[in-house]
Amino acid sequence: MTCRIDILDPVDIALVDDELVAVLSKDSVSFYSTTASCLLESHRVDEGVNTVYAEKNNVYLVGKEPIVYTIDTNKSTLRQTNSLPGITNWKCNDFHKLEKVLLLHPKKSGVLTKSILLYDVKTDSVVRELKTDVVSSSSKFRKESYEVMTTGMNDWSMYDLRGSSKKAVYSFSLKGSTVKQGYKTNLSYCETVDKDVHRLFTWSGETQPSERWSFDEKKWFLGLIDGNRASDAFVMHGTFKNSQLVLTDVKNVADHKPTSFFKYGVKSPNQTMFDILPGKVFATGCSTGVMLQSAEFDVANYKNHSEKLREACRKAKSRVTEDKEMKELKKINDRYEAAGKRDEDINVYDNDVTEEKFIIGKLLGTGSFGSVFKCTSKKSDKEFALKYVMNQTSILSKKFEIEREVLIQRELRHENIVKMYAAFRSNINICFVLEYMQESLYDVLNEKRGHVMNVKDIARMTECVANALSYCHERCIIHRDLKPQNILHNLEGVYKVTDFGSATDERHGTFCGTQGYMAPEVINRSKQTTALDCYSLGIVIHQCTQGKLPFQLPTGHISDYMVSKCKYNPPVTMNLSIRALTQMLIRKNPEERWTANQVLGSQLIRDYRHQTQDDVYQRERQLI
Repeated sequence: MTCRIDILDPVDIALVDDELVAVLSKDSVSFYSTTASCLLESHRVDEGVNTVYAEKNNVYLVGKEPIVYTIDTNKSTLRQTNSLPGITNWKCNDFHKLEKVLLLHPKKSGVLTKSILLYDVKTDSVVRELKTDVVSSSSKFRKESYEVMTTGMNDWSMYDLRGSSKKAVYSFSLKGSTVKQGYKTNLSYCETVDKDVHRLFTWSGETQPSERWSFDEKKWFLGLIDGNRASDAFVMHGTFKNSQLVLTDVKNVADHKPTSFFKYGVKSPNQTMFDILPGKVFATGCSTGVMLQSAEFDVANYKNHSEKLREACRKAKSRVTEDKEMKELKKINDRYEAAGKRDEDINVYDNDVTEEKFIIGKLLGTGSFGSVFKCTSKKSDKEFALKYVMNQTSILSKKFEIEREVLIQRELRHENIVKMYAAFRSNINICFVLEYMQESLYDVLNEKRGHVMNVKDIARMTECVANALSYCHERCIIHRDLKPQNILHNLEGVYKVTDFGSATDERHGTFCGTQGYMAPEVINRSKQTTALDCYSLGIVIHQCTQGKLPFQLPTGHISDYMVSKCKYNPPVTMNLSIRALTQMLIRKNPEERWTANQVLGSQLIRDYRHQTQDDVYQRERQLI
């Protein structure tokens, strides 16, 4: 089983069960399916929350301030507790699942105190306090809830909370400062660092801790996890040069023998968080997302053993995708059937135009819509573009999609919208006779050095497209698929919008558009308004000035999570007028975005118009 969840900068992760994982981000916690990697639900939480723990039916979120959220996973309800007398700040270190208690360090004036608290999440109260003789930087439970281990600057101590003594039962002096500690399979472990040399120590009750492994800054250590047998413990580690997580038996980690480890692919070279359900699934997280994999580490042939799990995962993903598509298709069909009953006798095509009236020329472009050819009228020698769409009018939803495009294009008459002169059909194709344009904005960008345009050309394109959108929006028409391929350009320098196959005047909550240009409300299946076209225009403007899309990952893919959050920060090198405009367009809240009319009144367009008028004046003055 291998699942990837793309989420930017997760703060912490916790496995609820083998089918559900909680992923904490900066201001929310999201629940994902471990088999299909799909988002199931999400809850908004305080930005100070930095730790998540889970047990069978509940998820607990703990913040820097005294705040605890409890989410009932069965009822999908969230409860908040944030009033503890005398405590203004704390640090959460661990959670004991059986006893359901948190291990906390209270702070005063932002500094840790010589005190450790046990906080019962069932009663929302502190049930025990341990006064230590030194300030601890970190604390963890061992096997029982009364066994606590702490780390200081150079010491590692074990306490028994059943007694009243401040003294540690065991205390060890380790070389270097402590980095992390934990407990697995009857082993306590601690990582230290001294002069760029990291050391891993384990302790199982003997006289002194055992040094298991030393490594340099080129490697990383994540923690220990249980194996299938009670005696097994695996070290999770890796190197910064590749995206692999290695699991090595703790007894062999120093030698790192090939016969005693497993390798797993992960999302980045450095993993920073993990959780495990022994024998079922373990999760690892880094800055680009979460990986979920099988936690069975004691089989003769792991590939064959996990094949059934991988097949089940593929089927689960397929079912989720099919369910979404079926719901989407049903929503469209229901609406189109209602529209079809109203418009049964309307003929939207031209009976006096046929393919024989044109000389078909070269292919201009292809796509999911069909193909476009350059053609010449035999009667007038005028050049046109002939768009071929497969005739699927026997399918009710396709019939009304095509007829809707015909009706919308017939209605539009504007200098910045590609004209449609006629539409006719044959047994094989639906044909649109369109105004011929020399190239698209996509072609223009590909011709430019670095795929960027100068400020003057961007302003000209923006003015043309904003004019077209303003005209459409006044008529309550949403384009819904604005992108460089749908913005055409002629030799006179005029840009025009085309392809209204996705346009509508009343379609909410359906998924339509091109990834990278879709507004957050489209991804979130929220109500769609004319504001989504303005968002797409902002993305196009950004692309024209930077040569790439704003929420594009280093791999070239678009992060839907980043788009849905929509935290847009334009580069400081961007032109100030363009920067001010894109910041008003690329916004999460549609009501806060500028309209097309406001774009036409922006500083970028005003400066462009003034410069254009000044150029005309200078040319005329030269005629004196």
